[in-house]
Amino acid sequence: MASIRAPEDAVSPVIGVILMVAITMILATVVAATTFYIGTDLEDARHVVVTAERMGTDVVFTNHGGSDIDATTLITCYVGDPSLGQSVNLDTAVGSSAINPHGQPNTQERVMVVVSFVDGRSQVVLDVQM
Repeated sequence: MASIRAPEDAVSPVIGVILMVAITMILATVVAATTFYIGTDLEDARHVVVTAERMGTDVVFTNHGGSDIDATTLITCYVGDPSLGQSVNLDTAVGSSAINPHGQPNTQERVMVVVSFVDGRSQVVLDVQM
């Protein structure tokens, strides 16, 4: 007597391929959204230009202005480790300069400038080794 057997495959190979492509597309979308910050509220970066120039152990900071200089309340300039508090404040007037004498001779040090704004936000506008 012949018996009729039902197919043992639960899903045909074509449907399996379609499901795998769909899963891959969903994963790619999630990774892209996370990578490119889609759907998040990013604060706009402020535009203030401050340069630093080493002169011996001193570092001279100069305020060159920028489109957001009028919203600036404080410009703090660090040489070395910012947690040590060796900083000077730079005037918010365009063209002003300040000298930070806390540098070490013949060494590369971190030079950092942090600008504070009237809305309470702060932004690092310069962070280099010199």
